[in-house]
Amino acid sequence: MPLLRQNEMSLFNNLSNNFAFMSEKEKEQYVATISTTFNAYLSALLNIYPSDNSTSTDAYNIELSIKGMILLSGIDLLQRLHESKDNAILKSYEDFRLLKNTLAKEYSKPVSEQRADI
Repeated sequence: MPLLRQNEMSLFNNLSNNFAFMSEKEKEQYVATISTTFNAYLSALLNIYPSDNSTSTDAYNIELSIKGMILLSGIDLLQRLHESKDNAILKSYEDFRLLKNTLAKEYSKPVSEQRADI
């Protein structure tokens, strides 16, 4: 178990050190690349779980940490957009956000009730 935890800490250190400096596309690619490693780690934790219940805490912390980094990254992006005071960028982002919300609402409806122009 100590080696698994050491590996987990190494992965998280790499993730947190690199994540802040990556573009959104690079973040997606990085998460996709390391997800195999995290899935293998989670699988190992599940195998150990019957003899060590603390592994459920480790698994939960992994999931929560990754989601937290992604959320903070999005918040940071939004903050940088607002600090830029570039009206064209802010308008583009607002248009993107409205379109994303419209799509989410439409996709939550049955296909027969969705707008045909999307």
